[in-house]
Amino acid sequence: MRVIDRVVLLTAAGVALAVSILTGLYPEACVSCLVASVLVGSVSFSWAGMAFYSVLILLILLPRGRRAVLPMVAFAAGAHGVLLFSLFMSGHTCWMCVTAGASVIAAFVFAACRHGKERGLMLAWVVIGILTSQGLVTAGEMYDRHLQTIAVAAATEDAESHVATPPGKAGLVVYSRPGCHHCELFETEDIPRIKAEFGEDVLVHFREPPDDLPSPAVIVLPGPVAVFLGQPSYDALRTAVLEAQNHPPARKPEGTP
Repeated sequence: MRVIDRVVLLTAAGVALAVSILTGLYPEACVSCLVASVLVGSVSFSWAGMAFYSVLILLILLPRGRRAVLPMVAFAAGAHGVLLFSLFMSGHTCWMCVTAGASVIAAFVFAACRHGKERGLMLAWVVIGILTSQGLVTAGEMYDRHLQTIAVAAATEDAESHVATPPGKAGLVVYSRPGCHHCELFETEDIPRIKAEFGEDVLVHFREPPDDLPSPAVIVLPGPVAVFLGQPSYDALRTAVLEAQNHPPARKPEGTP
C-alpha cells in the first residue's frame, strides 16, 4: 500500500472517527438524529464507529495489518450507504453523518480504482456491510416502535389526566423538546394559525415529553384522542380540532375541584 493510499484512507477513517466521538459523547450535537430519531435510537452506531475506526486506523499504520484494511473500508462504505439512505428517506439531514459517510465512500471508490486485484473482495465486503447495517437498523426499528407505542400511551394518559377542556372548546397538548427544529416550526407557524382561526376555542398546553416519544407530539382533546407524531399537516390538525369541539368535555384533571 503506497503512501497516497494510506493518506486517503487515514483521512477518511479520521473524519469518521471524529464524527463518531462527537455524536457519541455529545448526542445533542446531532440534533436532527437525536430529536427526530432519524435512524435507530436503540442502536448506537456512534459507539460502534469509535471502536471500528480506531481499529481501522491502527491497521492502516501497522504493516502486518494492511491486508484487512481494504475489506474493512468496503464494509464501512456499505454500512454508511445504508445509513445515508435512511437519512434521505426520513427527509432529514445531519451534515456530520453525511460528511463521515461521504468520506468513507469516497475512500472506498479511490481504493477500488487503485487496487484492481482486490476489487472483487471489496465488493463482497460492501454487500456484507449493507446487509449487516440493514439488519441492525431493521431490528432496532422494531424495538423502537415498541418503545414508541409505550411512550404514546404514557403521553395520552398524561394528557387526559392533566388537561381538561370546557364544553365547545378543544385542547392541544404539545410535547416538545428544546432545540427541536420541527417543534419550533410547529410553535411559530401552526399554533398561531390555529389560534387565528379558532381563537379562545383552542387551549394550548405544553408538557414535558416522555422518553422515546418523537417530537413534536400533539394530542388533541377531548373525544377519540387524535395523536400526531412529528409536525402534523394543518388540515389534519384542523379536522381534529373541529371534532374535539363537538365532543363532550374530558374528565377533569386529578386534583381539580
